[in-house]
Amino acid sequence: NPTGYAQVIEEQTNGWLSRVYTWGMELISQDQVLGSGASSQWTLSYYGYDGHGNVRFLTDYRSTLKHFWKDLISIIQESHCIMQ
Repeated sequence: NPTGYAQVIEEQTNGWLSRVYTWGMELISQDQVLGSGASSQWTLSYYGYDGHGNVRFLTDYRSTLKHFWKDLISIIQESHCIMQ
């Protein structure tokens, strides 16, 4: 984030807001909709970094480990973002 200010990026799927990313100096969190219809709910996750500044894991708001990436290839393969 070259601006030095916090930023929020929203991702839409089929015209509906599906994820919200929060950036500070690095990616801080993602909030995503899980489920559909009346049973859908927002789930907040925080990004964790290794000593080299690489994203390695996601935790929930209680710091419970939710996902761990071993390498960059697995992050790209599991990503829902469009890479340009």
